[in-house]
Amino acid sequence: MKLAKLLCFTILLTFGMISISCEQKPKEPAAPEAPEKPEAPEAPQISEVYTVDEALNPLNVYRDKTKIYADSLNVQMYELILEPGDSIGLHAHLDHTIYVLEGGSGTVWVDGKEPREISFTAGQGWLGGPLTDSAKNTGDTTLRLLITEIFRPRMQ
Repeated sequence: MKLAKLLCFTILLTFGMISISCEQKPKEPAAPEAPEKPEAPEAPQISEVYTVDEALNPLNVYRDKTKIYADSLNVQMYELILEPGDSIGLHAHLDHTIYVLEGGSGTVWVDGKEPREISFTAGQGWLGGPLTDSAKNTGDTTLRLLITEIFRPRMQ
């Protein structure tokens, strides 16, 4: 009789364990470990403070031929107007853009190199880095250029 009770108890215990385990929800898979945070890149170093000698500042060299639109956020925006035969003396640009509002032809001397004849077409544009130049309107139309000078430190 003891053996029968022990057998019944074992069977009941086994069925009880099975029924309990069947009612449990399956375990959620463990979330993957977050990857290690990458190291931040080294901050660029300013290699030079970028300024223009006031004697070569375009707005000082040809102020009478410009119409200033903006001078904020370290950006100067102005219109250069050259009548036929007008010239502008040696001046320095920072990082800059030039957009042709009204075209024509001219001669440009860049960084002391040989002069270049350039045909300016309305809608044409340039993007350039620092340079020194001078120019002359050699055509028979008025040249109108929209120029931006961008004052920013140079990074390595």
